[in-house]
Amino acid sequence: MLNAFGGAGTTNTILYSADTPAFNPSIGSNNIRAVGTYNTLTNGSQIFGALYTGTAAGSGTWMNLQVPNEVAGTTVTNTVPHSVMGDLVVGNFNTAGSNTNIPGSGFIYNMVSSNYSMVNLPGGRITTLYGVWQNGIGSSSYTMIGGTAEPLGLTKALIVNYDSVSTIFSSLTEYVITNGADVSHFEGITGVDGGFNVGGMSGEVTNGLSTGEWFGFIATNGAGFATNVAWTSLFYPGSASTSVDTVYGNYVMGIFIDSGAGGEQPYVATIPEPSSLALLLLGAGGLSLWLRRRA
Repeated sequence: MLNAFGGAGTTNTILYSADTPAFNPSIGSNNIRAVGTYNTLTNGSQIFGALYTGTAAGSGTWMNLQVPNEVAGTTVTNTVPHSVMGDLVVGNFNTAGSNTNIPGSGFIYNMVSSNYSMVNLPGGRITTLYGVWQNGIGSSSYTMIGGTAEPLGLTKALIVNYDSVSTIFSSLTEYVITNGADVSHFEGITGVDGGFNVGGMSGEVTNGLSTGEWFGFIATNGAGFATNVAWTSLFYPGSASTSVDTVYGNYVMGIFIDSGAGGEQPYVATIPEPSSLALLLLGAGGLSLWLRRRA
């Protein structure tokens, strides 16, 4: 188990996503690279980002991740890195006076240049980034997923290409996963033959947020991303609620809340085809590197 970031004075270290030498040989054959968050005893509920590189046993190095005030143009409070792959970390941050329950603005951190940048998509809309996939070892081509705020308070899920050298976004495509949904958002992404598998949530806001969790395959073509997607609903049998937090190949991972007294439990769902779904309960620590905080 990894040691908490920073040792004395820090608390609540949680990891959300990991990169491995299978996709990034520069990490080292026995190492991982992971991102997450932590709190400090002196700053209370403020959320700080963390980047770990080293063995899974915890003998590696930690680095603080915090979007600089000069990049945001105001005081940054919470920094939440959600995903890491290749040279990039993606996530969200909040600023002073903003609602900490709202994901805030997306950011990209380039580990090679040590450069932070805000995500500015057309229309100046608030954008969140929850997942990144590098399109080939050593490539500057990446595909990212998350969500973007629309007029009238609607939020659509998004997928977009990004080049880490030119810093140009392309092929931005937005989705409403379920008809009439007020909120749609992608949480995880994995590259597969012919496109990407994604996991996310979609639902209506009526007396609070009521959501459903979904898995889908987004095909790629010369023009970008297909908009016609067949979605598979995910719900752990007998649970009070289920979340989709990350996707790898045809596996979906997340947590469900037991309708009884069991509390939060991790699961993995195997999806061989849209009509067939198997949900398996994992041990309590089984998703420690994969759980993502929706903040």
